[in-house]
Amino acid sequence: MATTMQGIYITVLGMAILFAALLILMLATMGLERLFRPRELEEETPSAREKELVAAIAVAIALKLKAQSSKLKLQTSNLKLQTSKEALSAWKFWGRYRQLMNSREVKGRRQ
Repeated sequence: MATTMQGIYITVLGMAILFAALLILMLATMGLERLFRPRELEEETPSAREKELVAAIAVAIALKLKAQSSKLKLQTSNLKLQTSKEALSAWKFWGRYRQLMNSREVKGRRQ
């Protein structure tokens, strides 16, 4: 019974020491964070000229993206047309191949 109580006391004392150390560590990190926190700079309000410049750049970028998008759509439609023709010829080839192989099998069975 005495050893069980001693084990409980040691466990409780160890937990208390652990939480005290964690509390000290937490307070130290909070203090260092406040001490070395960067100072906030005053924000500058953009002038009317800067706003106009930003708007002009945004419009130019939008027009460029629109032009690229239409060019890309044209290229993909041409690509789809070419690939459909190639795919058709590939199917023709495969169909002819299967036809020849099937006719060879039929001839081989009859003989």
